[in-house]
Order: sequence, then C-alpha cells, then structure tokens
Amino acid sequence: MVKDYYKILGLTKKATEKEIKEAYRKLAKQYHPDTNPHPEAHEMFIDLKEAHDILSDADTRYLYNIRLTAYQNEQAAPLAPTSYQMARRKRASRYQRGHYQTRNYTRRKRYSHSSRQSEAARRQQALKRGAQIGFAYLAAFGKVVSALGFLLAAALLLDYMLASPQPPELVLSKSVQHSKFGQAGGVNYQTPHYHFQLPQSYGKYLYPGDGVELKATPVGKFVTKVFLHSPKVGRIAVPPIDGLYRSSLFLIIILLLASGAAFRKHMSNEIVSYLGLVNSLLMFFVIRAMLAA
Repeated sequence: MVKDYYKILGLTKKATEKEIKEAYRKLAKQYHPDTNPHPEAHEMFIDLKEAHDILSDADTRYLYNIRLTAYQNEQAAPLAPTSYQMARRKRASRYQRGHYQTRNYTRRKRYSHSSRQSEAARRQQALKRGAQIGFAYLAAFGKVVSALGFLLAAALLLDYMLASPQPPELVLSKSVQHSKFGQAGGVNYQTPHYHFQLPQSYGKYLYPGDGVELKATPVGKFVTKVFLHSPKVGRIAVPPIDGLYRSSLFLIIILLLASGAAFRKHMSNEIVSYLGLVNSLLMFFVIRAMLAA
C-alpha cells in the first residue's frame, strides 16, 4: 500500500513546492503533539512529516509519483505485475529508502554538530562572565590596597624631601656589628633621639661623648645624613647604611607609581587586580624596612 501524501496534505499532484511547504506548516501546527495530545494527531503528524520530506525533494517526489501512479493503476485495474515492473519497484523502493535515510542522517549530524558548538560557546561565555565577576571583586580590593600604598609612599617621600639639619646630638654608645661569618660590618651609634649605622671606615671619626650633627626627617625621624669632621678633609656628610631611604627609596618610588597606575582611566579590572597584588607586596617590604630602620 502506498500512502497518498498529496491527499494527506490536501493537495493535488500539480502542487508546487511552495504550496507543499505552506500546507505542511499549516497542518503541522494543527497536529503537533505539543498542541494536540490526541493519539491520532500524533500519527497524523508523522504522516505529515513523511509527506513533506518526500514531496519537498524533487528526485524523491519523482520516484514517489511513479509508485503512486502505479499503485493507483493497480487499484483501478488490478493486474499481476510483470517481472520488469517488480524490478523497477524494488529499485525505486531501495533508492527512496536510502535517499530518505541519508537525508535524515545528514540533518541529524548537522544538528548535533551545531548543538555541540552552541553548548561550547555557552560554557565559554559562562566562564568568561564568572571571571569578570571575580576580577570585579579583586579590582575593588586592589584599589583599596593601591590607595593605601599611594598614601604611604607619598607620605614617606614627602617626609624625605622635608629632611633638615637637627640640633647637635650627643653620642651615647658605639658598637661594631659583626656579620654571621664573624667579620666586622657597620658601626652602630645611639644618641638620645636617633639611631644610625655608619660604614666601619668612618668609625674612627666618632666616639661616645662626641657631639654629632644629623639631618633627619621631621615625621619618621629617619636619619638621612651624618656630618663628621675629618682632620684631613674637614666636614663630610655620610649617609647611614641602615637608613630607610638608603635601602628602600627605589621601592618607595615604585610603590608610588604602581599605586597611582591603578586609578588610571579605562584600566581593566584584571590589570587593577594584578596591580593590587604587586602593591601589597611592595607595601610589605617597605613597612618591613621601616620597622627595621
């Protein structure tokens, strides 16, 4: 038995491809299982889909028309088919089934590939949105750290620029600092208000009980210069080897620049987050140097 797909779609054999598609869309909406739960509607929807797939393809429709015409002729005048007719029917049937299966497989393959691509794109977008949210929180933390680092660096540099000579101080004690290998290192001096360390070669110019002139910062009280009197050279200015600005002035300048960069316009959250990490490390080393000075 050959189904009359033209009759199922309510068309004639002379129907155009456009009429076939319009009839299929109209009836598919009416009998789709999602809108029509009746069991017969489901079977009708399957027939409609088969009719559309066969009649919308020119080659398949041509072979189907031959089969349908032969079947209708048999119904009108049922005669035993000849061997030639049987062979043609078998070939047409095999071609139709193979062509229909190939088209369905190709469609399923394309849909599967498209679905995988869409899913991968959705996962990538989700990861990107998650990273953006994470960097937004880290950027807020980075700006707080950078603001603190900028204030600290600016205050230390301003204090350094305002360093001025102090009233003469009396040297209370003098001690030689030895390295872990037992070798003599710098010479430590203590006055009523300051502590500083000079290279060992300058230790012969200053002893306990002597007066010494110093240049120090007004806020941090960090010694930046020690003025000594040499019999041969006269008055000389010697920077202490243990001072904050002798060991960490470069770090303070870098902290000021890196902290200020975090507040530039059009700076991405990712870069601000990394700057916050760098500034936190710089602050750690600067504060450690302040405590050790």
